[in-house]
Amino acid sequence: MFWKSKEEKRAKMRQHWGIPRSDRVGFGLIDKYHSLQPAAHGNHRHNDQTSADLDFEDLFRFCDHTTSAPGRQYLYHRLRMGEYDKNTARTQEQWLVEVADEAPLRTDLRLALSRLAKVEDYFLP
Repeated sequence: MFWKSKEEKRAKMRQHWGIPRSDRVGFGLIDKYHSLQPAAHGNHRHNDQTSADLDFEDLFRFCDHTTSAPGRQYLYHRLRMGEYDKNTARTQEQWLVEVADEAPLRTDLRLALSRLAKVEDYFLP
């Protein structure tokens, strides 16, 4: 879809805020980043059987409101790792609340990240 002006792009972003993604990129591309990451000490990965038992792909589709290919891969990785650190979670939650309350900032961030939404962006280093 081609938008003529930056303001039209922002309006489209605002219109789609909170709506799950409708595109169907294969999980092989989404899983690329996760499969290349070593398990951190003390963390565990949800193995493929556990993920299948949890209907993980359906869960991921429900949670996925990302704008960029790297963002989608990172969300997938975080969910598959099952890691939890109170300090990290608290910091991320504060940042998310701040961004959620600032509609212009949120829209500008989504607009910038949308430039990384092509299939080839799943292969960024």
